[in-house]
Amino acid sequence: MKSKNIKKILFFMFFLILFFCVIYFFFKRKEPLTISTCYSIFKIKINDGASTSEGGYLLNFIFDEGNEHNFSLVMNGNLRLHDKNYNIARKYIFSYKIQGNYLFSKVDGIFIDPADQVGEKNKMYKIPKLNQRYIFKIIKLDSNRYLFMENLAPVFICSSK
Repeated sequence: MKSKNIKKILFFMFFLILFFCVIYFFFKRKEPLTISTCYSIFKIKINDGASTSEGGYLLNFIFDEGNEHNFSLVMNGNLRLHDKNYNIARKYIFSYKIQGNYLFSKVDGIFIDPADQVGEKNKMYKIPKLNQRYIFKIIKLDSNRYLFMENLAPVFICSSK
């Protein structure tokens, strides 16, 4: 009789521990995605048949902890359009919403630095335009790095350190 009670108690303890482990992992995976201020190097090379464009930018994503709906993107770098080099220096204001692992964002404002030589000449889709929308899937690689993906393809890794 005693051995049956011990087996019942051990059986109950095993399932109780298993239950708490499942709940812990469920809530751990469901914790909301929070992105801290980070930076990335972004390189592009586009050949559309008529012309070739290439360049490299330093992207600084600045997420304000007090404002959960907007972030700033500072873009500095150079761009080669039609065999001519241009400096690019801009700040963008985005409104955004995070749902699951997806970042839905829209360009709300563009501030072009006086040192920016590209101006409004560019028609490249990789340079944000006013009211343009972006959808990124974000995978948190570790506490300091995030992988931004678009159409199931990695676009860049953003690092906070």
